[in-house]
Amino acid sequence: MKDLHRWMTAVAAALMTTVLAGCGSEDAETTPAPVLNIYVYGPSDPIQTRSVSPVEGEKKVNTLQIWVYRSSDGSEIGTLSLSGDELDGLNQTDKGYYSMAVPADFAASPTAVDVYVMANVTNANCNQTFDRNITREVIDLASFGGGYYQYPVTGISPDGLPMSGVIRNRDITVHDDVLHLSGANLQLLRTVSKIRFVFSSSQQDNDNVYIDEVTLNGGVLPQMEYFFLNGGSYRVGTYHVADEKTMVTFSGTEAIKKNEDPLQYVYAGGDEQAYETLIDQAAESNKVTVAPIVYVRESDLPLKGTIKYHVDNEEAKKRQAPFSMQAQHFPRNHTWIVYAFYGSSSMEVNTVLVNDWENGGTGSHDLYNW
Repeated sequence: MKDLHRWMTAVAAALMTTVLAGCGSEDAETTPAPVLNIYVYGPSDPIQTRSVSPVEGEKKVNTLQIWVYRSSDGSEIGTLSLSGDELDGLNQTDKGYYSMAVPADFAASPTAVDVYVMANVTNANCNQTFDRNITREVIDLASFGGGYYQYPVTGISPDGLPMSGVIRNRDITVHDDVLHLSGANLQLLRTVSKIRFVFSSSQQDNDNVYIDEVTLNGGVLPQMEYFFLNGGSYRVGTYHVADEKTMVTFSGTEAIKKNEDPLQYVYAGGDEQAYETLIDQAAESNKVTVAPIVYVRESDLPLKGTIKYHVDNEEAKKRQAPFSMQAQHFPRNHTWIVYAFYGSSSMEVNTVLVNDWENGGTGSHDLYNW
């Protein structure tokens, strides 16, 4: 009986050891890995108070890549690649947060980081793709060039417009064992800007005016643009496209719309959304002609070009009206409205870049974060 008792005691002890070992293993497996929460705002961030509503597809994020590096030495902390349903929050509310697993030693003693975010960058829209594991030096110099948004684009790729955002040397805070970036969060900006060409003439003028094409001068658009800014409002290469490029082509057989007073559509100061709405309403009422929106990459120079047109039975492209963006450069993620109206046998051009709306009148104004 004593032997039986000893045997049963040994079996019970073995079973208890197995149970305890199993519990310890389960606890180890369920211990969550340390994570860094990253908040990303879309290009139509609702915290912006001066924003013109984008057209369909301009703010859509189809793919998102995030890279985090230690600021001190550039060592990789983690990466994320997101698509599809994972981006619903960002697309529906213009903000989303994403949890990135980070090494335990970094979580135990976090230091400042550099965070790079890229959206909609594909072979189709800028002839570029980037791996999840890539050095900070390589991603910081990432660029696109060639014909991508060098020849102005009048449609949006199914992959969306390319976007990017970066913050450098950002401290880490810890709340409830979760790491967060201190201060402001990541803001996506489109790496291209857009131009709307609008035309009209007076009902009191017997001439019928036909737009033939709009061209961009050579020497004003860089051959290459970097995805990530580096402390300035633009970041491009040093060489520029030498040749004139066609921005918009027209049939040349349909006269531009007429209205009672073309001057009423010249920007005269005020809220940018109100001016955009004024142009949209005029287009819907057939009082102005609006060309397809043009998307083009940024430049360190003001863009200049020519509106080529003819009147009634004149030879096509016989007349020309130059336009010039009066700002010192052409930064990304902005909207220009080029309004040209015909009167007194000539075409007058009003270029508007609407942002701070500080100058008023028909000078250069800046429309940011469309």
